[in-house]
Amino acid sequence: FRVSAAAGMLGVVTLGVRALTRRRLLLRLQRLEQAQAVETERARVARDLHDELGGGVTALGLLYARLRPAPDPEARDLHRLLGERIHRLGLDLERVVWTASPRNDSLERFAAFTARFAAHYFRGTGVRCVVALPEEALSGPLAPAVRHHLSAILRESLHNALKHADAREVRVTLTATPTLLVLEVQDDGRGVDLGALADDAGHGLRNLRERAARLGATLTLDSAPGQGFTLRLSTPLPVTCTP
Repeated sequence: FRVSAAAGMLGVVTLGVRALTRRRLLLRLQRLEQAQAVETERARVARDLHDELGGGVTALGLLYARLRPAPDPEARDLHRLLGERIHRLGLDLERVVWTASPRNDSLERFAAFTARFAAHYFRGTGVRCVVALPEEALSGPLAPAVRHHLSAILRESLHNALKHADAREVRVTLTATPTLLVLEVQDDGRGVDLGALADDAGHGLRNLRERAARLGATLTLDSAPGQGFTLRLSTPLPVTCTP
């Protein structure tokens, strides 16, 4: 009787363990399927943005290239501003498409994007852009939300250098250690009084600080009148992001 009872108990435990294991495997499979569905949807959105909106921006650029500025000074200024807006619109769309695509979920891809985006941002402006990347290739995952905030901080920094600094040269530097990622944007422009600037909406400083806080990063600004402007973002690796 004892042997039969022990065998019965062992059978019940075995069945319970098998059922629990099966349930865990099913849950894991469901999570993997959901993750794959999300990745597929992200890839579809990136393709649609690139094909539809990207095609529209390209068409605007082609139409603009056919325009000839009028002799009137105001018309020439409007012609120049229109060209700049189309160029910036194309770059902003490129950043959104890059963020949405799942194949860019890595530090290596972010480094390549940083170099390309910064170089293109100042095209035709007369501002020299120098980009310095780590000598060794970066590796490691980078979540979509993290890439979104990092790319937005990069874009806002370049925008400030172009719009407010009156700079001749902008230097973008990306460095990394096993535990820290540092993005630095430095210009040789007119500089600002940071105390007087505070949270001036025109420079987007409040948004920059909020994005840095969501990344758990340290944002340092260094500037003074006539001494240029330096933004330094230091974020621990692996990078996480709060909602």
